[in-house]
Amino acid sequence: MDKFYDIAAMFELKAPILKRCLFLALIFTLPPWLNAQEEYSNGAESLLRDLVESFVESTESEAFDFNTLYERLERYYHSPLDLNAAGEGDLLDMLIFSDLQIFNLISYRNNYGDLIDVRELQAIPGFEPDFIRSLLPFVRVRGEGQRFQRPLSEMLTTGRTEWFARVERVVEERRGYTDGDEGQSRYLGNPYRYYTRFRHQHLNRLSYGITAEKDPGEPFFEDVNKHGFDFYSAHFHLRDQSRFLQDLVIGDYHVSLGQGLVMHSGFGRGKSAFVTNISRGGRALRPHTSVAEFGFNRGIAANVNIGNYNITAFASSLRVDGSVREEEDDLAGDDITRFFTSLQQSGLHRTPTEIANKNAIRHSSGGLAIKRTMGNLSLGVHAVYNHFDIPQSRNIRPYHQFYFSGTDLINVGMEYRYLFRNFNFFGETAISDNGAVATINGLLIGLHRTVSLALLQRHLSVKYQAIYPNVFGENSVGNNESGFYAGIELRPTNRITVSSYVDFWEHPWLRFRTDAPSRGNEWFVRFNYRIRRQLSFYAQYRIKQREQNKTEDLALRTMELESRENLRFHLALNVTPDLELRTRFEQSWYNFGDRRESGFLVFQDVLYRPLGSPFSMTARLSFFDTESFNTRIYAYENDVLYSFSIPPFFDRGYRYYVNLRYRIVRNLTLEGRVSQTRYRNRDQIGSGLETIDGNTRTDLKFQFRYVF
Repeated sequence: MDKFYDIAAMFELKAPILKRCLFLALIFTLPPWLNAQEEYSNGAESLLRDLVESFVESTESEAFDFNTLYERLERYYHSPLDLNAAGEGDLLDMLIFSDLQIFNLISYRNNYGDLIDVRELQAIPGFEPDFIRSLLPFVRVRGEGQRFQRPLSEMLTTGRTEWFARVERVVEERRGYTDGDEGQSRYLGNPYRYYTRFRHQHLNRLSYGITAEKDPGEPFFEDVNKHGFDFYSAHFHLRDQSRFLQDLVIGDYHVSLGQGLVMHSGFGRGKSAFVTNISRGGRALRPHTSVAEFGFNRGIAANVNIGNYNITAFASSLRVDGSVREEEDDLAGDDITRFFTSLQQSGLHRTPTEIANKNAIRHSSGGLAIKRTMGNLSLGVHAVYNHFDIPQSRNIRPYHQFYFSGTDLINVGMEYRYLFRNFNFFGETAISDNGAVATINGLLIGLHRTVSLALLQRHLSVKYQAIYPNVFGENSVGNNESGFYAGIELRPTNRITVSSYVDFWEHPWLRFRTDAPSRGNEWFVRFNYRIRRQLSFYAQYRIKQREQNKTEDLALRTMELESRENLRFHLALNVTPDLELRTRFEQSWYNFGDRRESGFLVFQDVLYRPLGSPFSMTARLSFFDTESFNTRIYAYENDVLYSFSIPPFFDRGYRYYVNLRYRIVRNLTLEGRVSQTRYRNRDQIGSGLETIDGNTRTDLKFQFRYVF
């Protein structure tokens, strides 16, 4: 391909048609490697795995919904995305395209027209042969005449319908399930987790379904859950029904606006090994199909096109968990004032206290977003109103005295995106009803076919308030932060990729465990080497430094720089088309004042997925040795479908898991998983009611999926 571009430059082929003809003549003489399609693309799954794992490492949190990520990938496997019809939102929604790939693809279509063949992607900067191969099961190219609409009655009754059921539990007995003394809290339900889901999809045009779950320890068909499961969720989603109606969602759904300053529920891109993936985006509306019990809307929402305007409107009302308290109102005599101190996100309702917090608050919200596209310029404005039926009143502490309190909050934001040659400008500025302002602005640059650059600046006022923000940065809640990010990706050859980013930030006000204005920085570099599908290797180094309280002495509290470092080596080898081996070694270091700690993790994966066989297996054996939780190491684990595991490894011991999948008949698949962690330096695992007396924890899962 590089020779092709050298030839084009030598003859100064500036006419778009001539360039394209030369390219098409070349690619159709190449070996037909792009015609192969496996049941699932290991390449695309690998991209998604790296994205999730890298995100968790950066945020050090698992408090976001993993399930919807794989669902999106599988949805496009069954109904591939038309690259000629896909807009920026569709491409971002797929998650496996980088921002610059999307920018380059749209620019290419604008200059040369629709793609003729998927192999034509090789002409676009950033689309390497291995990446295109991983895309094959999920994208296609078709002509305008093949695009058609189908009656709603037909879509409701034809398509793909699936039913999931899963049961899992921890084998060892935990303290919450033992008989306690009178007055001691214990779980009210059994130790099993039950999950079931019914969903019907017609291509990418229609989806409806219902999901239900009971967490371990929650009552099931007894006590407060006499109707069975603890959590139910349902949705109806009509998509791309006409040029006018883009989305109609009834039931549970997610809303994502701008760069996340006002509202962005669900998964949002952050700092990761995909260093140029820094902008929020995708379709504004998506159905909520997982068992996450916090961070979604319930009601009705629609997205429509009117001329050059795209309009999104939604209305939502649902009950959410919260810590509610009651106090006597001194001014009103015997009147009792009810308020909540915080919203609860765990979704766990196992004890009388947790059950008392369940659905204690009604949260109502509504919003309107209007966006207009004028050539390469897109401008939008959006407003969201939130209302709680009882006020929020925090126990005031210095670090959160500017957080939201009360019953009502209004946010207004303005967003923009402008494409100019190899430059992609984007950003959002928002204001909350207390007058505080937050802004985030970014720039993506294609410096060369082999060099991509991403820059991002953010300034989030200490007093800015929002209910469901999800902002790029060190602090996802969207306030008390200013920072600058720069990421660069180099591809000197088709086999080598070098990615790096640096992020500097400061917090002008106090934070938890930080009783003074503070600063921090993060540096990351990854070297990746790949030989087609046979071998891939990467080495990466990350260091994160931030100021924290050195001592808890209230009389003399000082600040110290806390530093965490990680060095990783990862090797993946395809021994045969059916067998893949993955090996990883990771070392971590922690420095804080006089404290110096270190730790390591090493694991070996075996993935056996014979083509055409109903049986597949994945397994891992891990050894870890760290001095404390400070040197914890996160590692993504393969799991049963629609279930994810990214546990933090700390202390000393080993862990193994085995996943088995067997397709009994074409439409029925059974899956099972066993995993166990054994510690060498502990005789007790967990804390509180989750405590296990012993040094082992064993988890079992069994799941089936029926497709009809």
